[in-house]
Amino acid sequence: TLLVKDAPLTSDGYRLFTCYATPAQIMDEIDIVLYDENGTEQWSRLGYTVKTYCDAAIADTGSSANLVALCKALVNYGKAAQNYFEYSAGGVTGDYGELPTPNYATLMSLDKNATGITLLGASLLLRDDTSVRVRYELNGTSLSDYTIELTKPAGSNMRYECVTDNTGKTYIVITGIESTNLDEQFTLKVTNKADNTEASLSYAPYNFVMNKYTSNTASAALKAICQALYGYGVAADAYFA
Repeated sequence: TLLVKDAPLTSDGYRLFTCYATPAQIMDEIDIVLYDENGTEQWSRLGYTVKTYCDAAIADTGSSANLVALCKALVNYGKAAQNYFEYSAGGVTGDYGELPTPNYATLMSLDKNATGITLLGASLLLRDDTSVRVRYELNGTSLSDYTIELTKPAGSNMRYECVTDNTGKTYIVITGIESTNLDEQFTLKVTNKADNTEASLSYAPYNFVMNKYTSNTASAALKAICQALYGYGVAADAYFA
């Protein structure tokens, strides 16, 4: 529940309400109801979905070609995500043509060892927000013995947090990765405060995409979601250019 007066105000005087959905939730229905101060319903929009918006934009002859391409790519990505995560709410039907073949030549760079810490590699998380998880291990030290520096693409909202999962594994998680930055590498540097030795990783989500798409062991569903994510990134770059 959100009071209208608490919603962000846009530059042209409208109140902005945001409801977040994961790619697999593209068919999840969102019910929006506005009430006055007495609790009387004034307006409602029931059963709205991300795909509802995409279908309308695709069908609208006034939509730009880049918007149509972006919406088609988003539907393809949502369908692949539903299949990969076995999430069948609503079920996305149909698709929008051939997906582009992933093509990203910039290799990841990993200098994994600083005194007392080892960076073990990175993986892309796709279930919720697009994020990169960097696994690390400590050897007789504490994370407070290090400085962590994230160099990110210009204008990006990327940030990091340090987390420990329920099995005790430790990670540095890079969040806030925009769809237009899937091909942009960030650099994570971890420096030992005592001797200034450094471990570092330069990585982009597309590094994960290429690794899995070209793998001989990745499942067909994982390859499909990586290919759909690549197509979505290409379309986002064109739309937001």
